[in-house]
Amino acid sequence: MYKINFLLLLLLSVLNGIYAQQKPMVFNHNETALPGDAFNVQGSGWSKNVELWGTVVKGNENSLSPSFPIKMISADEGCVTGVFPLEMSYRKNVLIAVWVKEGELYSEPFFLNRSRAVTIEFEEVMPGYVFRIFGRNLSLPGCKPIVTFIHPNSKQQHQAVVVKAEPYVLTVQAPFDLEAGTHYQVMVNNGAGGAYGNSLAEERLFAREKSEDPFSLQVPWGSDFVFYKNVYNVRTDSRLKHLAKGDGISNDRISLQDAIDKAHAAGGGVVYLPAGVYKLVFDKGCGLVMRSNVVLKGEGPEQTIIQYGFGIPPSYPDPIGVGGWPDYTNEGVAFLWPLHTKLSGLSDLKVQNVNESGLWRHSMKTICPLNKAKGASGSCFFAVNCHFDLSVAWGISWGYVDKMLIANCNFRSYANITWPWMWHCDGSTNFVIRNNRVFYSAGRFGFSNSFNGIIENNHITRMGDLQAFKGETGGFNIDFSKDMVVMNNLLDVEGDSIVDRNMGETILSQGGNPIGQSLGRVEKASEFSVTDRTQNWNQLRTSDLSTCSVVAIIKGKGAGQWRRIKKNDKHTIWIERPWAVIPDESSNYVVTNWSAEDWLVKGNILKENNRGIWFYCGGTDIAIVENQLNNSEGIYLRSDQRVEVGRYNLMWNAVVEG
Repeated sequence: MYKINFLLLLLLSVLNGIYAQQKPMVFNHNETALPGDAFNVQGSGWSKNVELWGTVVKGNENSLSPSFPIKMISADEGCVTGVFPLEMSYRKNVLIAVWVKEGELYSEPFFLNRSRAVTIEFEEVMPGYVFRIFGRNLSLPGCKPIVTFIHPNSKQQHQAVVVKAEPYVLTVQAPFDLEAGTHYQVMVNNGAGGAYGNSLAEERLFAREKSEDPFSLQVPWGSDFVFYKNVYNVRTDSRLKHLAKGDGISNDRISLQDAIDKAHAAGGGVVYLPAGVYKLVFDKGCGLVMRSNVVLKGEGPEQTIIQYGFGIPPSYPDPIGVGGWPDYTNEGVAFLWPLHTKLSGLSDLKVQNVNESGLWRHSMKTICPLNKAKGASGSCFFAVNCHFDLSVAWGISWGYVDKMLIANCNFRSYANITWPWMWHCDGSTNFVIRNNRVFYSAGRFGFSNSFNGIIENNHITRMGDLQAFKGETGGFNIDFSKDMVVMNNLLDVEGDSIVDRNMGETILSQGGNPIGQSLGRVEKASEFSVTDRTQNWNQLRTSDLSTCSVVAIIKGKGAGQWRRIKKNDKHTIWIERPWAVIPDESSNYVVTNWSAEDWLVKGNILKENNRGIWFYCGGTDIAIVENQLNNSEGIYLRSDQRVEVGRYNLMWNAVVEG
């Protein structure tokens, strides 16, 4: 009897120990819920008998505790779905704390309708500078959003001014008392729930000295063009050995290059081209080699015209689309930016490919860097108020450029093969593409392997009469990219309807194909690792610009978690931060890449396109809101499980509304 009692006590003690380890843990949950809305929670440590509890957060509580049960419509061991209460006391502008309850144990609270900054428009701001924060629940009806800058050392708080508030976008004026040279934390609050509604942005903002923007670029780094007063008139400046004619007859290539080189050697300057037609005639190499600290500026896009494409084009040893992009080609290029070029711009001029004979397919490009890192090709490039009449050539191909602006430009291309892309800017970072007018017939607009990009207010028209009938062609192609905003663009078609030939996606992310993916079962794991000796991993993608490799637990203990990969050997992966719940032998994992991470696709109008907004290969933290699709085949979000071909793409935390 005593022995049995002892065993029972021992068994109860063991069970209690196991039970104590089963405190519910929340990994993922919907962030927004209005009265009557369902919301989903994913996590670990509960059974089908799980409960949900909540409380309205007033903001003056010393601590939070559950006060009412939440109706549930489904429950499983890994997921539970509840319904936001419909009672009038729960208005549309309240912060709700929610707990998962299993037995007598509660999870830590998570919040519905709490603001969160996903990405910030710029890396840096000046005192009083106006910028935008993109995120979730940034404003609620009847509440006043708050944005606070926090000094990293003193923790002193500086209040910003919210100029305009929308749920997904805040327009903010930075405080005037920022300390230059400091990286500030940014805290957002939509005005509900007091301090419980505060959340810190992942990104920090660098405060820089306030200074003028001489070319009106409307980006903080626009003030770095401090050499703008040193102007070289290519037709009259006595400092130039060769003066340009600009008569449309003479070859002005040597004269323009001389002016560019002189301005660069002087520490920087503006090469000014008065109204006229400037010919670049060459049968080998490239037209003009751009240099650091040089801006090429004309009288206006229809007054100053630079022409190229005369005679037979040089041979293309490695055309774009054969050797990959970016490539090493410099033959036949109108404007070439060597590696490490900084502070370079085109303004108020027209570039025209006369395409006299043959196919002059190149126009403006950087050279492929050996190390594809942030800014490896160059930094601070702009093209503003320019016209690009490209005939059959590629457009602006700036790969691996940090801080890039293409704004208020017109582009026109008649190429009907699929590789002349109007904007081919893979690896670009901290870039803005805005207010451009484009006519094209084939190709795409590429920004893969990029981060922190804004593409907005562009009107892009596809000429259906000249469409290609095979190959990759359509609208934006943005793979393996993080912190992307695609907003308020109009993408339409003129002429013939676009033929359905497995192409024509207008806003597209399609990275994450089977290359580099692997599936398996955890053999053992620690707080910072996963081991599977049936694998033979090579070096995984850990140092990419944007969305490096991740490992996600998709079944069994810890399902619902994902972590970035820090390093690996043949059988073990080490992660950047610890598992909340350590996987075990019951856990299945996948190694993959996010094709899209932290995206906002908002307010775009798509008309008569073959396909609409398509995410073929999953993603995480994506909001697709307030778009209009007219005869453009809808929105497609694919979580793709095809184990037989080694494919397992995930979609987590996606919102489609409005």
